[in-house]
Amino acid sequence: MRNHLKFSTRLFLSVLLLVTVTFSLGGNLLLYASFRSARDRETENALASYRLMQFTAAAVGMNQSDVQLNKVVNALRQMRLDPGAALRLRLDDDIAYSSAPAEDVFRTVERDVEETELLEQVFVGADGAHYLQITGALPLGNLSAQLDGVFPIESAYKALHTQQRLYREVFCVVLVLGALMALALMRLLTKPLNALSATSRKIAGGDLTCRAEVSGNDEFAMLAADVNHMADELNARIDDLTDAMRRQECHLPCGYADKRSESG
Repeated sequence: MRNHLKFSTRLFLSVLLLVTVTFSLGGNLLLYASFRSARDRETENALASYRLMQFTAAAVGMNQSDVQLNKVVNALRQMRLDPGAALRLRLDDDIAYSSAPAEDVFRTVERDVEETELLEQVFVGADGAHYLQITGALPLGNLSAQLDGVFPIESAYKALHTQQRLYREVFCVVLVLGALMALALMRLLTKPLNALSATSRKIAGGDLTCRAEVSGNDEFAMLAADVNHMADELNARIDDLTDAMRRQECHLPCGYADKRSESG
């Protein structure tokens, strides 16, 4: 399929596409890395808080009696939680304690966790915010207890949304600057080509004295020198051909030359 776009148009679109793709890939990678770093910090903070609560509850419930279980519940109730955070203590299928106003704050855990295992779940709550639920075993003697902790990690997602909005604004500015840069580059590269094209048209029209301007030592200067050399060689060939025709006319008989001139 024949390409009907001019060289200048293709150059402009190529530079603009290169700027767009490079900035898009680089910007998205930076956004992703920043978001992962922020969410990892939120996760580490949540894990540190959870382990502290888990250790405190396990230390209180060292014995196996109901009295000690009540102490564990009281200890969990007295723990200071961040806004949006919640705790739940489960004994088998029974809920011994929950700090959440409703059970839909927690997500279902499909299986029991091992003693040293921690299960992490990221979910979107009913308020549209993102939360991290951590589930681990709570050693209370022979009791099969599990402690669920829900921690808000929305700040990482809010930071991502802010960065995305800023990225879109910067992208528009970069797109405009890229277009201006592409226009400048297009004019810089096509100006000598247009000059060479004008010189070639004049030579083709019969003006063998026209020459291209040679400046610098780049490819455009080499091309201009080649065009000038072509014009010089063409002029020399025409001069040689004219001289040869004159010499032939000088050696012809006078009557033949007159007849030839009359017939011409």
